[in-house]
Amino acid sequence: EGLGIKGQLKGKLVNASATLLTLGHFGGRQLAFGDVGGKVAARLQYLYERAWRDGTAAGKEGEELSEFIADMVHNPTEEIEEAARAHARDITLTSPMSGNAKKWQNALRGDIMRWAVPFFRIAANSLAWVGERNVLTGYGKAYFNLPFAQRNADDIAAGGARAARAHTRVIMGTSIATTLGVLHQMELCT
Repeated sequence: EGLGIKGQLKGKLVNASATLLTLGHFGGRQLAFGDVGGKVAARLQYLYERAWRDGTAAGKEGEELSEFIADMVHNPTEEIEEAARAHARDITLTSPMSGNAKKWQNALRGDIMRWAVPFFRIAANSLAWVGERNVLTGYGKAYFNLPFAQRNADDIAAGGARAARAHTRVIMGTSIATTLGVLHQMELCT
């Protein structure tokens, strides 16, 4: 099924072999469970963050704020729901491809290439994710016209909460990378 050859003799042979080798597709099921669990958690994280931010900005406190948060989390508007789902795709590295990355993804379709490079979208999104989260490339749109810096540039130009999130992405990513670099230099981690 995963290689797009379902229903044919070749597909049945591949599926039977995969079932035998993976003990009933155990690893794939665990991977799918982790992906769905991550998306659910990231969606809820966004909804709670957005509800708290909007509620406190509106001056709500106590029980009124609690009710506001519960209402937004359980009954989000279409716009907020779509933003929450986009956040979940971003966190799980499954955002849709565009531009040159989409062309590469399309070029890697087919039985053999999908087997050799099954998760191109996740790999490409992880490179963009890292690129957005360091000071050298996170602010690089203005200086180097880097494609993965476009989101940060757009968010900073929009101002408000979007700009704060863009700056936080860069600052947190840079500080984590710097800490790991120092620990590696001190030979406390590999």
